[in-house]
Amino acid sequence: MKFPKAVACGGAVLGIFLSTSMSVFAATDELEEVVITAGKRKENLQDVPIAVTAVSGDAFNDANVSGFSEVAKFAPSLTVTAGDQPANNAIVVRGVGTFAFSIAAEPSVLVVVDDAPVGYQAQAFTDLVDIDRVEVLNGPQSTLFGKSASAGVINVVTKDPTGTFTYFGDVKVTNDNEQRATLSLSGPISDTLSYRVSGNYRHWDGNVKNLVNNSKIDNDNAGGIRAKVQWRPNDDMTAQFTLHHSQDHSNCCGVPLVRLDSGATLFGQAALPQAVAIPGVVPGPENDEVSIDQVPQAYSEDTGFTSHITYDTDKVIFLSVSAIDQYHLRDLTDYDTSAVDTLQYFTPFNNTQPVGSRPVSTGQLHGGLLQGGSFKVKTFTQEFRLSSNGKQNFNYVAGAYFSSENLVRAFGRGFVGNTKAIANWRGETQYQNYALYGQTSWLFLPRTTLITGLRFNREESSYAYDDYYRVVHFSAVGNPTSDVDNVTTGKLGLQYQISDDMMVFAFAAKGYKGVAYDLVTGLSAVEAASFPVRAEKSNDYEVGLRSEWFEHRMLFNATVYHTEYSDFQVQTIVPTILNSFILTNIPKVRTRGVELETAAQMTERLHISVSYAYTDARAIEYPIGQCYSGQVLPTTCALSPGYQDLAGATLPNAPKNKVTASLEYKQKFSALPVDASLKLSSVWQSAEFFSITKDPGTRQPAYGVTNLNLELTPQQHDRFSISLFCNNLFDKHYAANLTNVRGNWGFPSAAGTAYTQVLPRDFSRYFGIRLAIQSH
Repeated sequence: MKFPKAVACGGAVLGIFLSTSMSVFAATDELEEVVITAGKRKENLQDVPIAVTAVSGDAFNDANVSGFSEVAKFAPSLTVTAGDQPANNAIVVRGVGTFAFSIAAEPSVLVVVDDAPVGYQAQAFTDLVDIDRVEVLNGPQSTLFGKSASAGVINVVTKDPTGTFTYFGDVKVTNDNEQRATLSLSGPISDTLSYRVSGNYRHWDGNVKNLVNNSKIDNDNAGGIRAKVQWRPNDDMTAQFTLHHSQDHSNCCGVPLVRLDSGATLFGQAALPQAVAIPGVVPGPENDEVSIDQVPQAYSEDTGFTSHITYDTDKVIFLSVSAIDQYHLRDLTDYDTSAVDTLQYFTPFNNTQPVGSRPVSTGQLHGGLLQGGSFKVKTFTQEFRLSSNGKQNFNYVAGAYFSSENLVRAFGRGFVGNTKAIANWRGETQYQNYALYGQTSWLFLPRTTLITGLRFNREESSYAYDDYYRVVHFSAVGNPTSDVDNVTTGKLGLQYQISDDMMVFAFAAKGYKGVAYDLVTGLSAVEAASFPVRAEKSNDYEVGLRSEWFEHRMLFNATVYHTEYSDFQVQTIVPTILNSFILTNIPKVRTRGVELETAAQMTERLHISVSYAYTDARAIEYPIGQCYSGQVLPTTCALSPGYQDLAGATLPNAPKNKVTASLEYKQKFSALPVDASLKLSSVWQSAEFFSITKDPGTRQPAYGVTNLNLELTPQQHDRFSISLFCNNLFDKHYAANLTNVRGNWGFPSAAGTAYTQVLPRDFSRYFGIRLAIQSH
């Protein structure tokens, strides 16, 4: 039985904690002030008139998680959709994310690391190491952050060098064969020079079993280093230079079948029933097994350099941020997802073109139909920023921004050992972005502040597409391949300080997401002639409350919002392009909701926090939406191509209700020479769909996950600590994505269905131990 196992996992931790008498633990009984940079200046979170969830690096350590996707466990308005490859992952804020497959489609949620925007969203999915905090900015942030922040921003801030020698290191091991080690050193080199170096390594066996050779996949071998040097020649000037490199070699991602109706045959071939195609696999919600002859691969490397030059006169602060980055991802998957060599079941193809971009199999077991290639992303950004010190009645942030991005996708699909290809193409896009922006806050009446913001943005983009299999090249199809888009976004709001501890605000803002190009397999001349896909625009309206109570022992924050998107970019059916599932615009999407956050220092030993998000994200006008495979109603789904009116459909991965909660209790044992900290954290969300089509097979029922951590610190050696933890305490299985794969199977009747699932890291309960050492 599952529940007794959960009790066994957590009971030992609770038993140690409660089995002896305890005395008072000396600690402050006020909430700590949280400083963020969401407004591109350092401010108390309670003074910032936008919806922000701030998660400290210590919170990640206490939860014994490190992956970027785990941020969603702390932020109720954030979800992450896992793909069958890292490049297909999607970050979703308030129900709005990127629902496109092209490398030339910008994300709706911008990720920023130490003031440098990430060029490609897949780069963000890495270990979070030596983190000071992660800020989740909900809603459009286009005024300060630009064209890729139409739904929100994830602002990652790593720790800076210190003036005294400090260190931190930890080692974590789990019962499911995860080992992770980190080390960070920081200190002075001279009176004006200091450094910080951090490194990490992680190995995990994975949680999907491949029955072909009884090995684990979805495993991970990742590591990285980040080095910072800070020079302070005087009190006014600071120059900081950061070099980072990371790599991740993962056999990712296995997609176990959650449902496969009886009588299924792979690709409709009578010789390939389920018992032959995927021997040993038993589809079901708890299935964590696959049977494939090609191990999926996702190998990535990321190298970058960032410089921060700051001149602070105490009244005016000048900042220059320069960043260059190069990211490379190689992917390879088994398209037929089977244990057999499917080449023998297909008629040879007539393609005689070279297959230079088709992936070469490494780790092949038998053979079959493979697909993959590479992603290459090069970015350069330069930002100049001028801001006041935030202490005057009139404060401002103004800046100039430039970025250059070059993104290349090479893709192939073909049979192992065969010189022919089914798909073989290369797509490239370039973006140059220029912007001037400014935002002001003016205390024009007692306790009343006017907020204004404006951004002028110019984007120049171009693309090229070479299809070697079909022998086509889209550089001139009646329209030029380059495009120029000029747009103005802005913000207008009021902030009223009811008392020293209570503030309300209201604002309206415009958001923007740049043009896109649908560089995917099968790009047609008709679609290319319609490029670019129009920019996505939004109007956002928000009202909020920020308050502290009981002499700063408790806070309560609330935000109500309504955001409308026009020309929303989405992959869908376009009837004028027969049987084409392409990237295009739908007329209108809307998200609205309520976000609540409370935290309380109940006693000097007990801290509690609870956050809640109600999200109603849906298409308002979507007259021609895709049908899911196997759909028969409405009758328009039987047409070619099939379509349906999806007005009112809920957006993917947008649960209506989501709650995060944590409880931390600190205590000193009188009978033992240790201090203890017990932390319980939970996240619960209501049911959601992973497809906008209302496909019932992509519905994830409501679920909750609870983590437990006990940290023990010797009183005489408080630089050391040991943590015993259990994640997914109640062993709740859930999916990080559900996909309709009926197209890969044939059935004796038209009603047959097939669905796969992507398993999250904590699909099953696991426990472990973490040893840490740190300076005071």
